[in-house]
Amino acid sequence: MEELNKADKIKLKKTQSKFTKAINNYGLIEENDHILIGLSGGKDSLALVELLAERMKNYIPLFKLTAVHITV
Repeated sequence: MEELNKADKIKLKKTQSKFTKAINNYGLIEENDHILIGLSGGKDSLALVELLAERMKNYIPLFKLTAVHITV
């Protein structure tokens, strides 16, 4: 994996901060929630999976995460 440059690291930190703030301010995740994500393979859905997966490792409340990709 490629190392992020300083500007990208700052953008990532800002995104993570806004993500965490929104979850906390709006109570989006509660204990034992099971979150299902429709994974399209685009940047936005991949970023969401990465942010939630990272949050699962480091924060309370505990929750499950499932990503689903369906091809027809």
